[in-house]
Amino acid sequence: MVLACAQGAENQQVAAALKIDKDTVGKWRRRFVEHRLAGLRDAPRSGAPRTIDDARIEEVIVKTLESVPEDATHWSSRGMAKASRLSTSSVQPTGQPTRAPPVDRGRSARRRDGGASRRAD
Repeated sequence: MVLACAQGAENQQVAAALKIDKDTVGKWRRRFVEHRLAGLRDAPRSGAPRTIDDARIEEVIVKTLESVPEDATHWSSRGMAKASRLSTSSVQPTGQPTRAPPVDRGRSARRRDGGASRRAD
């Protein structure tokens, strides 16, 4: 977008070529003119800053994918939250990108009535 502007194209032409709003082109052109390359960085987002770092998120994802809890065939959000000492709402988003199926380690599935049944493959 900025390169097209630098080659002399008007905001409307760039917007049409990229299928975006001309005001968006104007915003980025203005930011580049005022701040050069630093102006192309995304501005800070509103809202509270993250309280859980990437390493902690990775721990939860790895644990979800590579282990199973003692009393179940796969991790629930609540179970993972408790095991990781995080809130359930903090754990839930980590499972969404992977959509990981339960890990099958040849264990019996636990039924609600307390009995165990072998899972069919």
